[in-house]
Amino acid sequence: RTLPYPQLETFDAPDTVQVACKRERSTTPLQALTLLNDPVFVEAARELAERVHAEVGDSIPESLRLAFRLCLAREPSQSEFEVLLRNHERQRRNLSAGAKPAAESDVGTGRDSLGERDVLAAVASVLLNLAEFLTRA
Repeated sequence: RTLPYPQLETFDAPDTVQVACKRERSTTPLQALTLLNDPVFVEAARELAERVHAEVGDSIPESLRLAFRLCLAREPSQSEFEVLLRNHERQRRNLSAGAKPAAESDVGTGRDSLGERDVLAAVASVLLNLAEFLTRA
């Protein structure tokens, strides 16, 4: 009970015993690994992909725009959108080449592979790992 949740330590959460007037900001490689591999964030990316797919359907450009808007509360610039499209294609190639999708990770949801939603979940994981998403600076 006295040990803090490891994820809170990774993201430099203030001590729960004392009042913190200002929270320190940091970015470390361990934070990036946590965002990409922690079951909480894998599930968050998967659920974001589910929501986007439910709202938009199979339109890849609209799916990417909605996911970006949900994560960062703004429209992507043309260059950001092109990066998202390239990342989407790269994730699709990786999954078709036999890479393990996030839906098959050991999160314990029991879901089967979902195809396009696996690709969207991989892209969503990238969006959740952006500094702008984390710090809102």
